[in-house]
Amino acid sequence: MDVGDVFLMLSGVSMFLSILGFVLSVIDPDDRYRRVGKYGLFLSFTFITLASLTLIYYLNVKDFQVLYVASHVDKSLLLLYTISGFYAGAEGSLLLWIWIAMFFAVGIYLLEKKDELNNLSLSIYLSTIFFLLILLIFESSPFVRLDFIPEDGVGLNPLLQDVGMVMHPPLLFIGYAGLAIPFSYAISGLLMRNDRWVFRIRRWLIFSWVFLSLGILFGGWWSYRVLGWGGYWAWDPVENASLLPWLTSTALIHSVMIQEARRGLKTWNTLLSIFTFEFVILGTFLTRSGVIASVHAFGQSQIGHHFLVFISVTLLTSIALVVWRYEYLMETSIDIFEAPFSKEVTFVLNNILFVVAATTIFWGTWFPMIHEAIVGTKVRVGPTYYTTTIGPMIWLLILLMGLCVIIPWRRVSPTKFTSKLKIPTLVSGFLAVVFFLMGYNKPEVISTLFVTFLGISTTVYDFIKDYKSYSVPSYFRRFVKLIVHKRRKYGGYIIHLAMLVIVFGLIGTQFYAKSYSIELRQGESYDIGDFVIRFDGVESNELEGKVIWTAKVSVYKGGKFIAPMEPRIERFLKFDQYTSRVDTYTIPEIVGDLYIVFEFLTDDGVGRFKVEIMPLVKLLWYSGYIILVGGILALMPRKVVEKI
Repeated sequence: MDVGDVFLMLSGVSMFLSILGFVLSVIDPDDRYRRVGKYGLFLSFTFITLASLTLIYYLNVKDFQVLYVASHVDKSLLLLYTISGFYAGAEGSLLLWIWIAMFFAVGIYLLEKKDELNNLSLSIYLSTIFFLLILLIFESSPFVRLDFIPEDGVGLNPLLQDVGMVMHPPLLFIGYAGLAIPFSYAISGLLMRNDRWVFRIRRWLIFSWVFLSLGILFGGWWSYRVLGWGGYWAWDPVENASLLPWLTSTALIHSVMIQEARRGLKTWNTLLSIFTFEFVILGTFLTRSGVIASVHAFGQSQIGHHFLVFISVTLLTSIALVVWRYEYLMETSIDIFEAPFSKEVTFVLNNILFVVAATTIFWGTWFPMIHEAIVGTKVRVGPTYYTTTIGPMIWLLILLMGLCVIIPWRRVSPTKFTSKLKIPTLVSGFLAVVFFLMGYNKPEVISTLFVTFLGISTTVYDFIKDYKSYSVPSYFRRFVKLIVHKRRKYGGYIIHLAMLVIVFGLIGTQFYAKSYSIELRQGESYDIGDFVIRFDGVESNELEGKVIWTAKVSVYKGGKFIAPMEPRIERFLKFDQYTSRVDTYTIPEIVGDLYIVFEFLTDDGVGRFKVEIMPLVKLLWYSGYIILVGGILALMPRKVVEKI
């Protein structure tokens, strides 16, 4: 037995004792049980950390007798990608998931109030981790050793040898692991008839949502740069699996505000917490079960059916618990609908749209699998299904985003609402007309631009009103004090701004991108919009383990040389696999890219290229920075705020 397996087993024993200790501390308030839970938690975290570091060590010393190491790295692999080999396969990614979750568990113990609600929540959260750990120990250990020592490993999948894929899985796993926390607190709240759970989840919910959002963006950035198809989102089943918990957790972030402020939507919030958790486990299942073919999936696995059983049991048990406590939930929940014009109504409509969108995507993802299982033939749900169904929902969500800013809690008279909306509407209409005259004249585009500008203008309008109310002499200090002291509000506004920036990026890339498929001989040129590209030939290099053909392309604008571009084709000899490496040139005036893919070179020297002009695509990637700023502001501790 490998030392890594020993660490996993010791972690499992410690985790079981921790779960037992925290459960007993709820039944009997004797502090001895809580201490058992505490020491078991820290021991389990220590052993999981040692197991993870052991795997990292094996990867870095290239211990090819370890099957997982031999399957995912080789001698020529760069250090950065060797480390990312940790989560290149199902076994390692599951270990990383557990390791991250244990960081969260320790954080909960250290940062939250040490009471019965917290102890029960920790025991439920640890039970989820325990399930994954049992699978890792008995079904999918990354420490299995071979009877011989191979001379070299298989190596890392060429598609994964990119910084985007180095960042994407850990960010996604942080989001996944953190979104299991609201579920744990919601179930604890039901069992204990304790409404305070909703106040405990805020920081964990926002933190996890930010990382899940960044993980999705990094996945799109990787797809755009590496796969060479000119896009960033293909409605792939695994992509959809990451979007489902994002949608329901976004709804939950908004609806818990109503429970915090008005003690309403208790049943709804409990259900959202449950389904967010189930979608997290479903995403884990999809990438490890082998039921789908995807560049994101880990292929066939022995543990897929265990996930399916776990999802079924936890979902049915959770729903049964909600039914059991339904009378309690209804008795203690307050009716929040006092008027048709209120922030509560906009939040509820927002939640309904998010849930309908999640249901639509869920059905589109699973229908082909269900159809194949029942009928026996394969069908495909293409992007058209998603764009035609999800597009109108996005439009309505943007509209609600703008309206909820100027509508107060409880009620507002139609006259006052119209008065508040007048200036933002005029500004938005003016900007929409300007863009129409600039050529953005498609009906769906101009209407989307209008509601997007409305979201921005209502936010600016509300900020100006708040800014004027602060009596601080220094303009800059007044700005800082306002933003920081109302950090929850403006953290949310900044994240809303990031979503609107994404909308602009979607408009540019989905409606105004231009694609060209061209063939050029050496020395020939081709006009693409304002640009001229000239093919200067191909340079061939043979490195360790691969051959690279680099196309030399010169880009001109207005008769002047502006940039060299070097898209290339790489052949990985060990895999006998060809990959395209895209090259992009940033076009500042359209906040976009000139995007070139070198597809192949014929025997008689003709190079074939895919060239695209991608307006506003940079906004998609810039939105990640805005999300991060908004998340940091929303999570800023009170102690820090008091010093500003």
